[in-house]
Amino acid sequence: MVDNLKVKCEQMDIKLRYNYNKRKLLSAGFKNEQPIIRAHRIFRRASADVASAVVAYYTKKSAVKKNYKSIINYIEKNSQVNEYKVFPPDDAMLELYIKKDQVTSVKSGQAAIQDAISASDTMDTPKTNGDAAAAVEMQMKEAQVMYILRTDFWGNESSLKPEDYINDASDDFIQLDIVIERR
Repeated sequence: MVDNLKVKCEQMDIKLRYNYNKRKLLSAGFKNEQPIIRAHRIFRRASADVASAVVAYYTKKSAVKKNYKSIINYIEKNSQVNEYKVFPPDDAMLELYIKKDQVTSVKSGQAAIQDAISASDTMDTPKTNGDAAAAVEMQMKEAQVMYILRTDFWGNESSLKPEDYINDASDDFIQLDIVIERR
């Protein structure tokens, strides 16, 4: 049988330690500067959904309550323990994964911008009749950022000027749309 929690932790670069505690069924923190989740052995046979809920509970601030309910339901169905404790997420661990998500989003956002510029260039590129220098010059175009549209978790939108600073640690955004003007 596949250990879904182990697989999910490996994907997120989190160490996993199973224990046989009678009360402390889930906790997380750092050991030697490495994020670690300590889980009771009943989570070895958890479904992929429960494993995802456990990892998200400790890494995604926006989904803590929802995942906590999934974890508690799983424990109550699969454990004979009446008194147990699921420790809350460690703030330092949540912050680490918020920053990792934002770095990934920024990287993928930059790639999306480059793809959009490349796609628009290939759609309306005039024929160069085999002139390689002209073809390269046609594909290298500069774009000016007109404004940035920021959407938060709740769907609220706000517009930013190109010179505005985006604070990745405190701003609660999930999408940035960058509107450009081609020159």
